Amino acid sequence: MKYQWLIFDADHTLFDFDRSEKAALEDTLRAFGLPADESIHRAYQGINKPLWKQLEKGQITAAELKQRRTQALFEHISSQRLQESDVTVQLASISHQAFLDQYLKNLAERVYLLPTVAHTLKALAGHCRMLILTNGIHAMQHQRLRNSGLADLFEGLVSSDKVGIAKPDKRIFQFALSQLGNPPREQVLMVGDKLDTDILGAHRAGLDSCWVHPAASMPTPQGFQPTHRITRLDQLLPIVLPWEPLNESGESRL
Repeated sequence: MKYQWLIFDADHTLFDFDRSEKAALEDTLRAFGLPADESIHRAYQGINKPLWKQLEKGQITAAELKQRRTQALFEHISSQRLQESDVTVQLASISHQAFLDQYLKNLAERVYLLPTVAHTLKALAGHCRMLILTNGIHAMQHQRLRNSGLADLFEGLVSSDKVGIAKPDKRIFQFALSQLGNPPREQVLMVGDKLDTDILGAHRAGLDSCWVHPAASMPTPQGFQPTHRITRLDQLLPIVLPWEPLNESGESRL
């Protein structure tokens, strides 16, 4: 068995983050008496994604991301609701930190695993040591992992806001390896959905990688390539456990 240590990304690899994000944001907006329509969620995504790109490039910290995101969301709601004085007044009375704390609490509680994740991880856990490496917020990721019922399958969780370095910086991969006891790198596989963080970071750290994404069969323009490509997580099983091939329909037999 080649890979005896597995490092997993969290969001969009194990967790259906888009579904969790939408539900948690709606819950939080309603809890503070704010409108929670689809347009606000779309605006939030438009605010959030560029900030995460800046975080991954080391241009801002996780604390700055959280502060700027909340500020920009409140400004958007205010600008869209100028004729609704009660909304403007309500916004002015809400603590940004209280809103953020409630949102992260809701996000940790709204846990949705992607298809095939639970049984795949349980099958792998008996043969491999596993760790989560995420650019997400540590406290929230830790709690949602516990809420998923899968926390005991992992050695631990390494997050960018706790380490102070984000993927694809190779140093956070080196830190993750140290948490696993610095195993031989040829026996470690990084599994993630993002080419520009998970796969690029693994490449920089000298690790094999597995790109898990619905479009994983498509050509990639980058100057580096994932070692393996799968479209759903259970297709990892025959890569790591070669005695467990998929059945004729392309699904795990487990």
